[in-house]
Amino acid sequence: MSGKLVIFITCGLIFVTACQTTAETPDTDRIGSKTDETGLLSEDSLDGHVTGEAMVEEMEIQVMESYPVQVEVWLRGNLPDPCTRLTEVLQEREDNTFNLFVLTQRDPNLMCIQVIEPYETTVDLEVRGLSAGEYTVSAKGALEAFILSSNN
Repeated sequence: MSGKLVIFITCGLIFVTACQTTAETPDTDRIGSKTDETGLLSEDSLDGHVTGEAMVEEMEIQVMESYPVQVEVWLRGNLPDPCTRLTEVLQEREDNTFNLFVLTQRDPNLMCIQVIEPYETTVDLEVRGLSAGEYTVSAKGALEAFILSSNN
């Protein structure tokens, strides 16, 4: 009976140690950069979290009739797993194009189920002081346009 117990315990220990993961050493060449060579992820130099930019699958633009005019953008998409979270949405304007960057963050040491996680967020565009005209909003994977009918 004790021989079977030893075999059972040995098999159990082998199984448990085979299922453990080890943390990878961060790639120090990427620390402090926005994206790596694929343009997807980088190592954040402050807290060791992996950062990236989320794909945008749907975008809706709402121009509110107020003075000054306000423009709100609804963004929807999927994150790669439930451990990835949105951190902020940056916006830059070049001429009549607004470029939006939906930034994400994930702790590389967390074990997480590999299923997509839907997200939805809104952004108030910085349109104060803009002239009347047609403007384009671009976010990774989505492109939409809106019209300001009067100077703002």
